[in-house]
Amino acid sequence: PHSVTLQFLGTFGLWFGWYGFNPGSTIKISSGELGDVASLVAVNTTLGAAAAALSGLFTSTLIDARKTGLYTWDTTAAMNGCLTGLVGITAGCATVEP
Repeated sequence: PHSVTLQFLGTFGLWFGWYGFNPGSTIKISSGELGDVASLVAVNTTLGAAAAALSGLFTSTLIDARKTGLYTWDTTAAMNGCLTGLVGITAGCATVEP
């Protein structure tokens, strides 16, 4: 009884909101000349979430394939990976180079 549609909607809502938190915080605490830091933060936020979503999707697929012999694409694992990537990149998003 879980709605995958609502899970996608909630995950992408959080992802969109993360841009207000990560780059928005950077813009607020830095001067106007440091817009490149905010853009780096936005890029790192995007790459962190996207890479973790793909990692979660492919890891879940490979584990299921080894267990059952069938390749299934678990979008729930992709969304959980996306949220994990957002949380994981938040602390160092201004210092990590893509």
